[in-house]
Amino acid sequence: MYHTYPRPLAILGEDSADLLAPLEEFLQEHQVNLTPLVIPYKNPRSLTLALSTLEFAGAIVDPSHWGGLASHLERLNGAARDAGAVDTLSRMGIELSGSFLLGEALQLGLERSLFQAKGARLMILGSGPLAYAAASVARQGFSRVVVAADNLPEAERLKKVFPANLERYSLSLGDSALLSLLERTDLVIQAGHTLPTRLWQPYHTVLDLMETEAATTVQRVGGHVISPLLIQAEHLRLQLEQISGQRFQSETFLELMHRHTGM
Repeated sequence: MYHTYPRPLAILGEDSADLLAPLEEFLQEHQVNLTPLVIPYKNPRSLTLALSTLEFAGAIVDPSHWGGLASHLERLNGAARDAGAVDTLSRMGIELSGSFLLGEALQLGLERSLFQAKGARLMILGSGPLAYAAASVARQGFSRVVVAADNLPEAERLKKVFPANLERYSLSLGDSALLSLLERTDLVIQAGHTLPTRLWQPYHTVLDLMETEAATTVQRVGGHVISPLLIQAEHLRLQLEQISGQRFQSETFLELMHRHTGM
């Protein structure tokens, strides 16, 4: 009888080794023909060549290495090309293709959180791939978006991602206008930078992609928190769907994340 052996699935970067247990549980329970392996991240060109040669089905990339892979891949999806970052590798024939799926996960997670985005005012704090992914949620009906980045050129670059019919502001984190704009903000996404504790107000909702103490502070002052587990669950689901070619239920991944984080 012909037997198909499980194909290896790389977890790139030892900092993401805590993904191994939930992945093994999910893949075995749902009979997905993949075996996860933690692979140290070294020379990206040699690494991608080795993964391709050894017929890995793909890879889940640790966030600290998202920016290091894009320039070493010939095939990138649009989000990966624009962000200059890759969080997922999947096989296309004999080649590996790079994708950046966090933006889509953020949109889906925000929908699942039941936050009312239509007409709300959004502020994104940060630069780089995290902030680029966060900018994708601006398409969900927000009336105004502020991006506060490390510097004004970076903020202007991110502003171009927003729909043209949106009220848009871009500024550096040190700009004096930040405080007045924050007073008229509903949702703050921390995507590389944090707000000082004293600035959080009861009318704020926070989505903290950095998992700092912001959630505790916002809850203490009477504000609302969107759990990052919603985003992480959607992200992992999208990554495995991209790599395996199969479709999975969001609820399954959220339950999985709850079991393995204790949250």
